[in-house]
Amino acid sequence: MTITFQDGELRQLLREHVQRTQPELLAHGHDQTLTYPDWLGTGHKRDIELPSGISLTLHRYRLHQNLVQACAAEQADCFEFVFNLTTHSQYNEGPVFCDRHAHLLAPEGQDSRWREFANQDYLAVDIHLDPPLLKALSEGHSTVPKLLQNLLNGEYTFPFIDPVAITPAMQTALWQM
Repeated sequence: MTITFQDGELRQLLREHVQRTQPELLAHGHDQTLTYPDWLGTGHKRDIELPSGISLTLHRYRLHQNLVQACAAEQADCFEFVFNLTTHSQYNEGPVFCDRHAHLLAPEGQDSRWREFANQDYLAVDIHLDPPLLKALSEGHSTVPKLLQNLLNGEYTFPFIDPVAITPAMQTALWQM
């Protein structure tokens, strides 16, 4: 069985669950932890907003059932670097993203569906950057891949760059987070 959530419903459900059970996890506006209710899974998502304008989401959970998050195009407004450490997930009905791989999602101009699979440890780090911030950080760097340059200019037909393997150095940094 698969449970489907629309446009932020899952995050709202987790927030309400934490508000009822552990409101102290929401006390700090820039560092909040959302736990999963027992009927859905175990574990949590932790959202951290850094002063630089970069935000992180640290995922550490396990679902009891497959889950789909459907998102309208206007809901995705930032670039998201996704580092899957121990999980598989699927974008729309297309590629399945494997563990120990990373990919970049651009702000989407289309509706999307993310499928997460039950009975696996979901351990991932997401880094979110607004388009102007990522563009500013990449300016003047001659090593910015052409595909990323196109994404920064809003020129894309598919909202992500193909996954790349997480290197040992990247994995060390991610585990430290």
